[in-house]
This record gives sequence, C-alpha cells and structure tokens, in this order.
Amino acid sequence: MDESNKAADKTAETPAAAPVVPPASEPKPVVPTASNNNSNGVVPAGKPGSSKGLIIGLCCGGAALILIVILCIIFIPMLFGIDWEKSKEAASNFKDAYSSIDSDCGDVMTYAGSTYKTESDYNKYVTKCQEAIEKYKTAADEISKSSAVKKDKDIKEKYEKFKESYDKTEAAIEQIPVIFKDVHAFMLKVDDLYDEDMESISDAKIDEIVKPLVESENEALRNMGNDMASQIKNYVSVYKAYVEARQLWYDTSYSDPNYNSVKQAYENARDAYYDTDYVEPDVDIETLLGITEDDLDDLDNAARGLYNEIMDKYRENN
Repeated sequence: MDESNKAADKTAETPAAAPVVPPASEPKPVVPTASNNNSNGVVPAGKPGSSKGLIIGLCCGGAALILIVILCIIFIPMLFGIDWEKSKEAASNFKDAYSSIDSDCGDVMTYAGSTYKTESDYNKYVTKCQEAIEKYKTAADEISKSSAVKKDKDIKEKYEKFKESYDKTEAAIEQIPVIFKDVHAFMLKVDDLYDEDMESISDAKIDEIVKPLVESENEALRNMGNDMASQIKNYVSVYKAYVEARQLWYDTSYSDPNYNSVKQAYENARDAYYDTDYVEPDVDIETLLGITEDDLDDLDNAARGLYNEIMDKYRENN
C-alpha cells in the first residue's frame, strides 16, 4: 500500500469532533406587572419575604391609628370641652375675693363713724379694702374667661346675672375707701369740737373741722360737708345764746324790773338749744355712693350663686 492510501485510511479512523453547545442561561425572576398577570388576574408569587413586610406595615399602621385615637381623646376635650379643674380654681379665687370685699370694705364703712379708731388704725382698713377691690376685679376677670362660663349654659346665665350687678356697683365700690376715709377724718375732728369750750369756737374753727368733707373727691360728700358746716355753726350759735341768756338771768335780781323779760329770754334760748339736734354726719350710702344696700346685697347673692353653680357642676363631672 502506497503512502497516499495510508493517509486516507488514517483520516477515516479519526472520530469527528462533537458540536459545541452553549450553556443554558439561569431563569430570571418574574416581576409582577400588569403585563405578566395571567388571564385570571392572579399575580405570580413574589419573593418569600414579601408577606412578612406586609404584616409589619399593617401593624405599624394600626399602632399609628391607635395613637391618633388616644391623642384625640386627650386633646379634643381640651379644645372643645370644659376644663373643670381650672374653672374650679377660678371659682375658688373668686369666692376668696368677694369674701374679702365683704369683710375688708365692710370694716371701712363700719368704723367710719368710730372715734375710737385713730387715723393710723383706720387707714389700715382703708388699705386692706383697696387691696380687696383689686383682688376682686382680677378674680372677676379670671372667672369670665373660664371655660365653664363660656361653655356651660347654666353657669353662663349665673355669670350674666353677676355681671349685671357688678357693672351697676363697680364704680361705687371703688369709691368706698376714698369716701369713708374722709368721713372718718371728719368724725375725729368734730369729736374734738365737742370736747372744747363751745363758747370759744369760731366759724373759722368749724370750717377747719369740715374740711375733709368739703374738699372730698365725692360731690355728695362735699355737699354734705357744706351742710354740716351750717348745722354746726347754728348749733354753736344757739348754745352760745343759751349760755349768755342763762348767765344774764343768774346775774339779774328778782327786784330788777327787767327780771321777767330776762328770764323769758333765757327760757326761749334754752328751748331753742334743747330743740337743736346734736350734729352728726348722716352717712347715707345711697346718697354718697349712688347705690342702695339692696344693690350690694344683690351683688353678694349673685356672686355666691355663680360660685355655687360652678362647684355643683364640677362635682357632677368629677
């Protein structure tokens, strides 16, 4: 066999090379979209952790909702309801204030005519009354702003009744320490007047005595002062005439032809003196303050009614 035939036989014996097959690619995860939903609208299952995330989200949302409800329970009553604790506190302050007015300013009026109270002692009452008035004004303003007055119908009605009485008497109450301080100063001076020998009292002395009245800020008190000056001058004049007539009668003998006329003059002077009232200031509240005692009683009753209504409602709601 020649060389060409050997080569052909060798080639025939060598097996053919196997074809190269490319490796298969890994399957990609399917992302749910509108395009790859099946015909029944079912989304193919996602990753195993997706359901856990949904549960956590729902739990967080529920907790947030509960928190919102709790906050609403707490804050909605604060915004739209009645704060009974603060209203009770305002009512208590209000009660203390009107009790102080009744006590401290009551002392100013009670002791105005007392000559046993020195000017220094009496001025302590005046100061306490002034402080009580300021306290009362503050407390009345505080209670007017309370949620109980603003939001409860019954309490609001009680407040309106109080406010009506308060407006009617406020200016007069503020005048109490001013007016009665002048009255007390006059009483001390006029008391000294009667301790003196009235025969030596001049009109100028009487004008000095009534000075606290005639120079007062209050018009009614000034008028009273002028009237008092006239009464005192008349009283002193009648007394002097009586003393002179009595002395003349004592000095006239029975044998004097003028004895009977002197005696008659004395008796006339004596009767005139006895008929002349001892001069005391007539402190009429209605005239001096422009209000009556009934007005002050109405204010006191209205204030107590407002306080009691708030406290009753507080106990009902607590």
